This record gives sequence, structure tokens and C-alpha cells, in this order.
Amino acid sequence: MDTVKLRRKKLGIDPETDLQLLARCETLWNNFSEFREQRARARRFVYGDQWGDYITVNGKVMTQRDYVNQQGNVVIQSNQIATKVNTIAGLMVKEQNEPVCNAIDRDEQQYAEILTTALQANCDKNKMNILYISSMEEMLTGGLTIMRESYDRRNGRMDSWTDIVSPNYFFIDSVMKDPRFWDATLIGEIHDLPFNEVCVKFAKSPDDYDILKDIYINSSYVFTENDVDDVTQKHSLNKLDFRTPVDRNLCRVYEVWTKEARPRMWLHDTSRGTLEKIDADDSKAKEWVRATNQNRKALAKQSGWDTAPLIETEFFMDTYWYCRFLAPDGSVLWEGESEYPDRMHPYTLCATPFIDGQIVGYISDAIDHNLDCLMDG
Repeated sequence: MDTVKLRRKKLGIDPETDLQLLARCETLWNNFSEFREQRARARRFVYGDQWGDYITVNGKVMTQRDYVNQQGNVVIQSNQIATKVNTIAGLMVKEQNEPVCNAIDRDEQQYAEILTTALQANCDKNKMNILYISSMEEMLTGGLTIMRESYDRRNGRMDSWTDIVSPNYFFIDSVMKDPRFWDATLIGEIHDLPFNEVCVKFAKSPDDYDILKDIYINSSYVFTENDVDDVTQKHSLNKLDFRTPVDRNLCRVYEVWTKEARPRMWLHDTSRGTLEKIDADDSKAKEWVRATNQNRKALAKQSGWDTAPLIETEFFMDTYWYCRFLAPDGSVLWEGESEYPDRMHPYTLCATPFIDGQIVGYISDAIDHNLDCLMDG
């Protein structure tokens, strides 16, 4: 009933490697290729390259710009799409939104004000007004915006952080239908990090450092400054690859979250009015429940009571999100359950519209309309 243990046993997975999961992630990333192409095309139109689509003329592939030039005409473009995007983004700049918490119980409004102060301080620290504008532009252009919440140490400061995730380095289930993404079972992101940052995040001992060095330095996945890389070249969509970073000086790490299930038990303490849950195979906790109930029964009997407030148990299948950080050779750099109170993954996604699993940005309609006007002209 424990899906993590079952998968390891059924597939014979080495606890330190998971090539099967890495292959599944690569398939999902490849399934996202059509979306990435549509998003890249929309970005070209928004930011000035409106004649960059490829066409075939007499068996020869060329851009529309080259075709117009060959006809002896001058390429002229009027970027009306960027004006629409900038107008909407400008409205967000004017609003300067800040989070405000309101208590349902008016007697607890003082706690809501404390939380409001904390959230506004977090917004200032993460420069959320900038992220809001970027996420809105991403939503209008590609149709999908992604943010990631984390609590870790940066520049010597342990705090909560918010980051925008590029859809080019993101993958998720391909069979979802819920526009809120509540039916997702796998979600992940590709990180390209310098080797020293990989060590800061995953090396907890000298042995861990040696393992990371074997993975990224002494193996076929070599990322050193001596390699001929594409750092100085323009970062384009056709250079993206699931296995290899564009910048060969960086180390690729895959962050993968999967939705898992495990047998657990509810503990309802009728004396204290609390509700907790434990693993169904936690023998120590179950023994504590049994001993506590026996003690309460004995005390009730001594007091002349017919019943005692006991700890009631109920078996159930619990779902939670499980995280793994993988190296390009399938090595598991770290794994564990979600540490968030709701056991969720750290990503917040918004896709509009999201119909039958397809994501199409608002700009797509404007692109087709502009092309029709150009052809008519």
C-alpha cells in the first residue's frame, strides 16, 4: 500500500538511482515541446520578430523575412501586439498590489494584521511587484505562468523565497484536465547550477562531495571550463536538451515531485479534542495509543465512571507529494516527503485557457489576426 516502497520493489530500483523516473520525466518534457514552440513563436511576435516564421517555397525552407526580401520588397512591421501586453502590464504597475489578510472571526483580526505585516515584508524582500508583472507578461504570451515557493538559505539568510520558473525547463503530467492542476501526479523542473552550488545544496559530508565529484566531474557528464560551450551564443529553443545544459559549465539537476500514497491512521483524542495522523506501521505510536487507552480506562473505573475519553483510531490511505533530486545519470541526490503542512509540492501554476490539456496563450489570436491583415495588405 506504500507506493514509494512498492515501486522500488516491483521495478527493482536501486535506492540510490532512479533511471525509470528520469526517463518518464524526459518523456513528459518532450510532450511539452509543442507548447514550447508556440510560446517561443509568441515571444518572437511580442518582442519584435514578426517575420521569423519558416515557410517552404519551391521546396526550399526560408523565413518569411527572407522570402519578402527575395521578392525585392522591404519588410515592414508594426508591433501592435507589444502595445497590448505593455498596456496590461502597466495597469499592474499602477495598482501596486499588496497582500492583506482578513479574519473571518472579527475577534481575531489582530492576528490577521500580524500575518498581513509578515506577508508584506515577504513581498518586499522578494520584490513581488516585479514578479507579478513578469508573470502577467508570461501569461499573456505563453498562456502559462509558474512560481515556486521555497524556504532555504540564500546569501547566509534562512528565509522564504519566491521564484518564477521558466516553462522551457518545466514538465508536468500530459493527461491532466483540471485547469487548477489538482489532478497532477508528477511535476518537476530542470535546474542548471554551478558545481559549487550543487555541493552547497547536497554535500553534507566529505563523502557526499566525493560522490558529486564522481557524478559531474569524473564521469561522462563533464562540465568544466575547458569544454567548448555555447555561453556566448544566443539562448534559443533549438539548443534546449533534456540531458545537457546549454552552458556546459553548469551541472544539471532534476527536481521531481510525484504524488504518492501511504497507509496511515487518524488519532482522535476525545479527551483533548485533537486530531493527528501516524503511519499505519508505526508500532511505537500504536503501542502508546493502546497503553494510553488502558490507563484511561483504569482511571475511569477507579473514579466510578462507566466510560472513558479514549483515543479513537481510523485507518485511511493518505496522499502526499514526494520529492527527488536526480542527477543526469539517475543518481538520487536527495529525496523525502513534502515538508509543507498540506504535503503539497512548492509550485503554483496558472494556465488560461486550459482546455482538454491544451495551453494556448492570448497572443496566439492576435498573431493570426495580424498575419491575416498583412496578407490582405
